[in-house]
Amino acid sequence: MKEMQGLAERAQQLAAELDLGAETGRARTDRLYRVLLREARALRALEDEVRSAEDDLAETLLRCTDTTVKDVQPEIHRLLVLRQEILERALGALVEVRGLLSPSQLARALELRS
Repeated sequence: MKEMQGLAERAQQLAAELDLGAETGRARTDRLYRVLLREARALRALEDEVRSAEDDLAETLLRCTDTTVKDVQPEIHRLLVLRQEILERALGALVEVRGLLSPSQLARALELRS
């Protein structure tokens, strides 16, 4: 829950940095917060799956001394799929957030990023 509060604070700080106007700003800040919260939860779950898959792979490699790369291909494939899903979700969130911002706010976001 503490992490989610931090996320809310970051969303509000971002809204302030991007100078979202008072009335429109509140609605945009709320939408921005919802997007960030939704994606943070989804990405956290995917990252947990990656850690679990990595642990399973390490366990297999340590348990079986004669294991080859070919033997662990399914685990490798699972990791690749999860990492692709993380990348796609993160990029999707970025596109969605970008859609909430005006051209001047996008320019300011680029300045903040640098």
